[in-house]
Amino acid sequence: MTQNKERYFIAYAPSPKSEIWALGSAWLAFNAATNKIPEKSFTLGLPPEIHQKTVLPARKTGFNAILVAPFNLRVGVSQENLCEKLTNFSESLSPFRTCLMKVKATGNKIGIEPLSLDNNIQDLANITVRHFNHFRDIPPEKPINPKLKEVLTERQIDNLTKWGYPYYFEDFKFIMPLTGAVPLPMIELLTKNLQNIFSKQLSQGLNIDSLTLFKQENHSKPARMIRRFPLLKDEVEKSIQKIVSI
Repeated sequence: MTQNKERYFIAYAPSPKSEIWALGSAWLAFNAATNKIPEKSFTLGLPPEIHQKTVLPARKTGFNAILVAPFNLRVGVSQENLCEKLTNFSESLSPFRTCLMKVKATGNKIGIEPLSLDNNIQDLANITVRHFNHFRDIPPEKPINPKLKEVLTERQIDNLTKWGYPYYFEDFKFIMPLTGAVPLPMIELLTKNLQNIFSKQLSQGLNIDSLTLFKQENHSKPARMIRRFPLLKDEVEKSIQKIVSI
């Protein structure tokens, strides 16, 4: 993937009007909806330079859980085409509430994850990947880097070849990253403090009521929210029933 070329990704993101979005943006010190640094932010006692380094990788993608990994648009399609397809696609899906969520450390990174496997999340991710793969610019086929073969399974290599990213389908994990790599001595306390901050918003699960398109101008700049696409299947069906009953 060309790092100096604009790229898109599709994610779950809370409403920019929600309390959890405000908290996530304040922690990352960047609001992807406004493309600005929030007036109020917090560092949980970390020195500013340490906090900035800690959140930078998560800040680049914004406060969200990526379903379709960043991709360059193929020649002949536009952002408008992508938005039109997302509108139609989202209108065919029903909103749902996830299982309970928790701030969790996986390896040396911290993020918001489900407490258990949530099939609704997995199904949404799977169908979204399949539905939008044809918008992706597929580079000329070339041999897999031998180093990747050392760290990826055959299934993950197959995903990388067919879908452009190794961690889809059975290997997909719903994660809203809150940090990049964290030094081991910091992980336990920082995870606990972040859980305390987000516990109220996560105690009832997340309301998956939309898909969100993000755009990154280049690999070094933070992504910004382009548009949210409500999941409207239930509303559309209710409207049809009303029309039929008239």
